Amino acid sequence: WVRRCDRAPLSFVRGKLAAGGAAAPLVDVSEYPYLSWRWRVDGAIDDSAAARPDGKIRREGNDFAAKLGVVVKARGQDEAHEVAYVWARSLWMGTFLHQDFTIIPLIWKERAARFVVESGQGRGTWVEETRDLRADFARFVPGREAGSVLRVYVMTDSDDTGGQVVGAYAGIRFWRPRPDSGNGSAPHDGKAQR
Repeated sequence: WVRRCDRAPLSFVRGKLAAGGAAAPLVDVSEYPYLSWRWRVDGAIDDSAAARPDGKIRREGNDFAAKLGVVVKARGQDEAHEVAYVWARSLWMGTFLHQDFTIIPLIWKERAARFVVESGQGRGTWVEETRDLRADFARFVPGREAGSVLRVYVMTDSDDTGGQVVGAYAGIRFWRPRPDSGNGSAPHDGKAQR
């Protein structure tokens, strides 16, 4: 399931934020803290230049074979933060990267986090993931509570490195209870938010 979006980020900024408007929230992380999805990758991207020694993301080399990103508004704040889960080639699983950047000077700044949840050469096999988005947000933005999800996106990105990779994504869902991970299926109690 994909919510259709008829605007690119730039037109979204001009039409909503620049006019003082707000994006319609997709889901509240405090109610649906768990995020699950499936993805697969054929190939790999040279991500050896993605991170500086201090854990910051390099803008010129931040390609990943697969990325699932969620832009979350901090509860009670106007600030948005991007939490993304990536499939890397050479970075260790569990690696945490971050970046601060300005989208529109004096209007919209955003912080971005990358959590490496898969690493290595993709073989075209589907892999299931479940993350506690609320906990990942709290780790990335200490002292702030995750609020509404403003945007969910998927990306297979090789524009900086010029590599070739194929990424596929499916079954993106937000959950109130943590989905059952014992057999790879989620509970059918109607508490998933797609």
